[in-house]
Formats: sequence, structure tokens, C-alpha cells
Amino acid sequence: MSYRFSVVAAEKAGAVSAIGDQLDEIIAERPDDGAGAAEVLAAAEAFIGRLRDPEAGEQIDVAVSVTAMTLDGRGVGRTAIEIAATIEPAG
Repeated sequence: MSYRFSVVAAEKAGAVSAIGDQLDEIIAERPDDGAGAAEVLAAAEAFIGRLRDPEAGEQIDVAVSVTAMTLDGRGVGRTAIEIAATIEPAG
């Protein structure tokens, strides 16, 4: 399983909400990929929480990439989550 997406929001709460919405869409389309979604959302929220609040003319851009794979046929043997949260000029 793997998926990646990015969201843009004007404030931290909006970024977290948008990530939750993206995860909900992924789970609706591919229910098996829902395993770990709560952990992904919690990790993203923690990373976003470390950012300063955006000022006027700025936005929060968050990129999320998740991979989980079976290496030996006995269940997930490798998992990775990459989260990048950035404050950048709005646009």
C-alpha cells in the first residue's frame, strides 16, 4: 500500500482538517489502505503543531507520503511515513 498527497491551508487547524479529509477519501476508495490512518493524522498534526502561525499572505503546505509493504508474506515488514510541513507565501 502506498499513497501520497498534499494540502494547502491558511491556518494550522485547516491543514489538519484537510489531511483528515484526504485520508477519508483514500479509505473510501481503498479500504485496505485505512490501516494506520489515525497514526498518520496524529503525526501530521504533531508536525503542523511545531510550525509558527502563518502571517498575512502566508499559507501552510503539507505533503504526506505513506508506504507499508509486506516483505516476507507474513504481514507488514516495512512502513514509512514522510511528512513535510512548510509555511510559504500564499499563492
